[in-house]
Amino acid sequence: MLEHCARVTDCQDFALRLAAAQDLSMSGALALFVQTASTLGEALREICRYQHLHHAQPAIWRLEDLGNAVTFNVFLDAEELSPQQRRLAVDLAVGQGHLAVKRLTEGRVRPTRISLHSGRPKGVLNYRRFFEAPIEFNAEADGLILPAGALDVALLHPDPQMHEALRGQISSIAPAGEDSFLVQELRTIIRSLLPTGDYGLERAARCFACDKRTLQRYLREEADTTYQAQLDDVRFDVVKQYLSDSQMPMTQLTFLAGFTDPSNFARAFRKRFGMPPKQWREQHVTAGSPKRTRRPGLRGQQISTA
Repeated sequence: MLEHCARVTDCQDFALRLAAAQDLSMSGALALFVQTASTLGEALREICRYQHLHHAQPAIWRLEDLGNAVTFNVFLDAEELSPQQRRLAVDLAVGQGHLAVKRLTEGRVRPTRISLHSGRPKGVLNYRRFFEAPIEFNAEADGLILPAGALDVALLHPDPQMHEALRGQISSIAPAGEDSFLVQELRTIIRSLLPTGDYGLERAARCFACDKRTLQRYLREEADTTYQAQLDDVRFDVVKQYLSDSQMPMTQLTFLAGFTDPSNFARAFRKRFGMPPKQWREQHVTAGSPKRTRRPGLRGQQISTA
């Protein structure tokens, strides 16, 4: 529907306009729950923890405090989406996340940068007006970069008693498909760990506050899968996504997939898909995809910014 509306209105930033027309009340009890939190950090963590109660699409938010900055990134795990559909869904999610932060703090916290892995759109000025922050396209993640200390900002209308009462009600609602939720959480963690190079089973298990044997047991008993199977699926899902709907260079894709050597990456890709990554991109790239703007970036990336 997003794709149809964007096409009929000839409006590439349609998803952002839709986000602007929405408010927190659309999330029902979850909206009241996060608004009664004491700090922005508490509110965003609740969104990450209970988002499955509201969002039908496979979008998973992940919050991380890096010390000098805070990242609030969204991962969209849906292979059936076309590049254009994925872009619109991501734009809507990041737009909603941006407005949630802005409205929860009544404008006291604004992002220092927006990152979008898709290429630079034609209507880039509309993106800039909406986010009111620099935008990095062809980036490694989709989401917001917030200033250091943002999570400690107090909300203006906290209600601890109401918050705890709502927590009890919300926690009693079992998510649909508990097994798939465990796998979704793991896939999100793997995606965030891949670029660091430290994405082994033991490191992932620490994110679940358990040891590696316990995590493997949970995966086997609850989802009939293994960590290695999920790691392989995620790393190549990431590669396919960026090959098809971004202009990210192969050297950067090698890094994002958790490979340290481009030749090893190319061999692994050919073994899985029967062709080299460049050929796969040529066969799946969307007509009219934006060209890459060359300028130096971190790790020698070719980054398009606004």
